[in-house]
Amino acid sequence: MMTYPFFYDFILSGAYLETLKPKEWGKLQHNFYALQEDVIQEAITAFDPFPAELKQFYQEIGFGYFHCNKERANRIFDPYSLIMMNRLEDRFAFDVELKRSLVDGHLVFFQTFLNQYLTIDRETVNGKNAIYYKRQKISTSLSNLLSYYHNNRDHLSSEIKNIDEARIKKGIPQATLRNTFVYKPKDEKGKKEAAPTESKETNSNSAASLPPQKPTPPTNNQAQNPNKKRWTILFDDEDDSLVIG
Repeated sequence: MMTYPFFYDFILSGAYLETLKPKEWGKLQHNFYALQEDVIQEAITAFDPFPAELKQFYQEIGFGYFHCNKERANRIFDPYSLIMMNRLEDRFAFDVELKRSLVDGHLVFFQTFLNQYLTIDRETVNGKNAIYYKRQKISTSLSNLLSYYHNNRDHLSSEIKNIDEARIKKGIPQATLRNTFVYKPKDEKGKKEAAPTESKETNSNSAASLPPQKPTPPTNNQAQNPNKKRWTILFDDEDDSLVIG
């Protein structure tokens, strides 16, 4: 039974990629990459019980990015990244936001544009696994969430915004909300802030008068396992092209 037929056209096979120019990869609505069964089985073996819906997505679609022609970085992790992130291995051991997102009985499986994480309940109830953001349920199942998200790219941001606003009202420290999922207005995209000019006069307040510096966006790339087939998928911020190596 097909659960995600609306994603089939976005599974990028090697033959299909050969027909595209690199810049065209990042202009597709979604980018997904098929997985071999033995790779999926490694994640299933690592976490028992394993979410039935996530297993089905891996088998039917694979892993990859959603709405990458707009936001470019909302993704379901490949099995190797899933294992490393939930075990806080390698570079993930230093990811503060990831550590905050880990919940007993859940798996971190999805990363939003600004490095916030969604978790999926490992317990399967009637074939469904609930989805959470900061321990708040945003969907009763993975299939429902992805169906809404496929048809409306603002669906996920709206759910996350509502939860973050509720947390702010409860007085939760802002430090835990610094990576709130937001969209950048179209008229601001592509603009570069002018470098601050140095003043000949120096005083104790000169630093405070400088305009805020634009933070460097994180590089989004798949985790690599040195002993397994490697995926490196990232977006070039200069020309929005998707690079696979």
